[in-house]
Amino acid sequence: MIPDFKALIDRVTENEGYRQDVYECSNGVPTVGIGFALKDFNPSPELCKEIVDWQIANQLIRISKEHSQIEVTNLLSKLHLQLTEIYSWYSDIPPMVKSVLIEMCFQIGLSGVGKFKKALKAIENADWKVAADEMLDSKWARKDSPLRAERLADIVREHG
Repeated sequence: MIPDFKALIDRVTENEGYRQDVYECSNGVPTVGIGFALKDFNPSPELCKEIVDWQIANQLIRISKEHSQIEVTNLLSKLHLQLTEIYSWYSDIPPMVKSVLIEMCFQIGLSGVGKFKKALKAIENADWKVAADEMLDSKWARKDSPLRAERLADIVREHG
């Protein structure tokens, strides 16, 4: 006969206590949850995903700069490929102008960049001054991110 696991879990929880954040147990060992010593904590990939999803939902997530840069690298690469598929002229523009479009997509999305019709047409026509001016003639440049918009428009103006 197997033990009553519900009662056992309740008793262990009561005796160990629960802490959301890492703490030192009575033996000075970093511990989390219901007495999980971090040195021994080996969650399954499924549990890792659930933990991260919970942290995101509760705005408790933390990420190292290195891991964040890995994630942004993956996203920027995808955006580059999407821009290549969407705009036939994209492959022909200077690399620094490509980087501006990728960064804009990162910030405001592909659909947001798609609304810059005059700027995109100017980029297609290699009219860098008009493209930069059109980038700055936007809510994005006036209200949302004026300094960033100015820096990116300068790159288009200078590197086109």
